Amino acid sequence: PSPRLVRSACVFFMSLVGSNGFAYGFCTWYLANKRAAAGRPLPSNLGNASTWKVLAQRAGMATGPTPQPGAVAWKVPYDYYGHVAYVEEVYADGSFRLSEMNTAGWARVSSQVVSAAAVSSYYFIY
Repeated sequence: PSPRLVRSACVFFMSLVGSNGFAYGFCTWYLANKRAAAGRPLPSNLGNASTWKVLAQRAGMATGPTPQPGAVAWKVPYDYYGHVAYVEEVYADGSFRLSEMNTAGWARVSSQVVSAAAVSSYYFIY
């Protein structure tokens, strides 16, 4: 193929996937950007959110059941794709505030507070 065709294909691909290896508008894209901005980049090969916990562990990343600011909040998948969010802050009562993309609408960032009672439904990638 011509260099122009290859360049066009690369630009098209990057517009779909994004420079961080994840597709724009999804929670994975948002988390990759948030972690990179915080100086804690993630591998670009973690796949859909549903596979992040096991692939992060295989990559040697620390994981655990306790929320920490800057951690990825990973929830047991209810579908093929799963969901991840970013832990913004943890409160003294054990609850935490997260930010996420694509739950309040396509490519929209939203936040919520997860109660201390609901923390056990999450796992965290540090």
